[in-house]
Amino acid sequence: MDFDYALKVQALRDKLLAFFDEHIYPNERAFGEEIAANRAAGNA
Repeated sequence: MDFDYALKVQALRDKLLAFFDEHIYPNERAFGEEIAANRAAGNA
């Protein structure tokens, strides 16, 4: 059995991973800090 991704799926997966590497992961810390600051200010 061949469990590899189809070429179209692999291309979409690569685009998604690149998006996460560029936009999501670099901003996780800032998001966490913003949530912590809001909670400390009583704004959950």
